[in-house]
Amino acid sequence: MTKYYMTFACIHPLHNCWIEVWAHSDIEARLKVSEFQGNKYGSLYGPEDRFTEAIYTGGCIAEVDVPSYAAQREADPARQRVAKAMETKA
Repeated sequence: MTKYYMTFACIHPLHNCWIEVWAHSDIEARLKVSEFQGNKYGSLYGPEDRFTEAIYTGGCIAEVDVPSYAAQREADPARQRVAKAMETKA
């Protein structure tokens, strides 16, 4: 999963804050944002965009669908290869 940053428009009371959204694609990130925010957000920054936290002095106010450590560990390709090798030996 990839981290995306959702910011608010400059006329919004939270204009100096952002929300971190974890998703597999920018389309999925936009869908997740629209579930709780509708279309009332400023921008959605992806990994290829230059999001600068210093501009948003209010900081991160929420995280959406943060992958758990266990899920990240299970998704590790090296761990999957070892698990597959163990299955073939059994």
